[in-house]
Amino acid sequence: MAFLPDDVRVAVRRLRRSPVFAALAVTSLALAIGANTAVFSAVDAVLFARLPFPSPDRLVVIWEEHPARGWSRFGVSAPAVTDWQRQARSLAHVAAFTRHSANLAGPERPQRVDVVEATAEVFDVFGLRPLAGRAFMRDEQLPGRDAVVLLAHEYWRQAFASDPGVVGRTLRLDGVPHAVVGVLPPAGQAAFADAQVWRPLVLGDDTRRGARWLQVVARLRPGVALEAARGELAALARRQEEAYPATNRGWTAAVVPLRDARADSARPLLVALSAAVALVLLIACANLAGLMLARIAERDAELAVRAALGAGSARLGRLLAAEGLVVAALGGAAGLALSAALRRLLARVLADAVPGAAGGVLDARVAVFAAAVTAAAAGAFALAPLSRVRRGSLEQALRAGGRGTSRSRFRARRVLVAVQLSIAV
Repeated sequence: MAFLPDDVRVAVRRLRRSPVFAALAVTSLALAIGANTAVFSAVDAVLFARLPFPSPDRLVVIWEEHPARGWSRFGVSAPAVTDWQRQARSLAHVAAFTRHSANLAGPERPQRVDVVEATAEVFDVFGLRPLAGRAFMRDEQLPGRDAVVLLAHEYWRQAFASDPGVVGRTLRLDGVPHAVVGVLPPAGQAAFADAQVWRPLVLGDDTRRGARWLQVVARLRPGVALEAARGELAALARRQEEAYPATNRGWTAAVVPLRDARADSARPLLVALSAAVALVLLIACANLAGLMLARIAERDAELAVRAALGAGSARLGRLLAAEGLVVAALGGAAGLALSAALRRLLARVLADAVPGAAGGVLDARVAVFAAAVTAAAAGAFALAPLSRVRRGSLEQALRAGGRGTSRSRFRARRVLVAVQLSIAV
């Protein structure tokens, strides 16, 4: 159905005459489309988007598990990390990390920040190179030499206005002075979503094999298959079980691709969230369809006169659908703009459950999704009034419009309407 400029002008004019309806319709549609777009950006970032690291298919997550007891996704002990770093030939780099929050005395007022403590190998695992300054040195993982930090790119941009001169400054982290030695690239946000400050992880002389408190990421050596790495670490776990039965009996190691590890933990929540916002969109479309039908019902006499003057079903259909399509276009544009704020809110809400959700951005795929949702919403409610253009119902409306009035008065009104509408027909 091709729409003419006159159809759009008439639709805009009618919406301007009903500002309350227009505001309600556009706002409800914008909220529904914005929520769906924000959730899709998180789903796309976690489940589908390519990780911004060199050879991302070689990145793996390693955790310990106890199959006999049904325990999975346990942390890793410091001695196990050391064993893998020294003995695992299938792994090029192995890094351990943990996360917590701390008080940071920044450039203005003190604030609570998210901190990642990681071993120096983390930069090799993810292939990260600081934008400014340098990465951690291995000797900075020793007690008393760890008072250095790197700033995440987004935190550096927001808190320090992207000032490269921040390198070399001293910040107080939980009251302890730390020297800023570098600034991370944007890809660092994909490695550890929402982390604002990175500092060295000090393991010291931790020999507690039963203390499984670390998280581990690693990079497979070129040419090494995932199954080979799994077999090697399972064999290492059996040797550790024999050497340390008190703490390692029944324990083994699981090697999982980084993308799968993120997706498996996040998929149920993201699917449920997607279904919830889709239901909100369906409810909004159903309500708008009802409102549009109610507004069109008031125009039965007008439509009957148009039909009597020669307007065909296609012409009347365009007139009825144009108003809904204008509402859909305005709601889609507002929803796309609103999705930016909703994405940030969603990333904060899902920070713990879905860490990768913060990586969602407004790119071409998200824009295409928003356009598709807008088109689907338009089809759901903007075309509903087309049932009013049946010839029989229009003739009935015309006869009903004449009851209770004199014949001459009706004729005068019909002529007046005919004169007003003759330009548009």
